[in-house]
Amino acid sequence: MKFIPTVTMLPLMVGLNTHFNVNQATNIAFNENQIRDNLLEMDLNTLNYIRRTDDIVRNKLHLQDKFDKLYSNWLKQTLFLSRADQIIANKNFQGIVQMGEDAIPFILIKLNQRPSPLVWALNLITNYKISRNELTLSEASRAWIKWGLSNHLINENDLFLGN
Repeated sequence: MKFIPTVTMLPLMVGLNTHFNVNQATNIAFNENQIRDNLLEMDLNTLNYIRRTDDIVRNKLHLQDKFDKLYSNWLKQTLFLSRADQIIANKNFQGIVQMGEDAIPFILIKLNQRPSPLVWALNLITNYKISRNELTLSEASRAWIKWGLSNHLINENDLFLGN
């Protein structure tokens, strides 16, 4: 039998009849170029997947950091305000609203931790009012959280972990 340098022979034992324990040695031939090309393609696909995932995670962390800064500053600056127009006019509240749909999961998680006027940010971002009736901040917070869960914007784990 003549060996060709571009082909690798791998031994493989195949049982032909297990009752009589008769085995025959068989070889499967692989073209080394095919193997190298396939591995390279798999490596590139894996690398691209990791890059896409890394970009998504980095983007989420960036958004989380931006939201947390705006939220923290907003709380500090509006702690003693009682007028809704002043609370909404705050530049940090407006910054949260300007984040748009990206802010919704973060807002819902904060509302789960502590009901707040952030429900008004959801009204502005979604252009939707959660109820036709007047609700307390606690009731509106619960209604928005239920809405977020049913629209798959957050899940129970998000609320449990507070992430």
